[in-house]
Amino acid sequence: RVHIFIHIIRCIIGISRCSGLGKDLKVRLQRAVSMNKRRFVDADNGFSLDLTYVCDRLIVMAIPCVDGAMYRNDIREVARFFA
Repeated sequence: RVHIFIHIIRCIIGISRCSGLGKDLKVRLQRAVSMNKRRFVDADNGFSLDLTYVCDRLIVMAIPCVDGAMYRNDIREVARFFA
């Protein structure tokens, strides 16, 4: 019984630590998925997108997500980028 109690306490501590990360966790996941590729980062407008300019008028990126996958480009950020 003590083992179960200790396990529950450790889970609660782990969840509380992860919930405090918020945006930092999302940024770390995005960097890990991008691996050695460079991300398009524009600090002035707040963009950090996984995309590549092939030429001046051609951009390539993975399919953006609506909700869920933190490591993908958010569809709202992609729409704001093209606006």
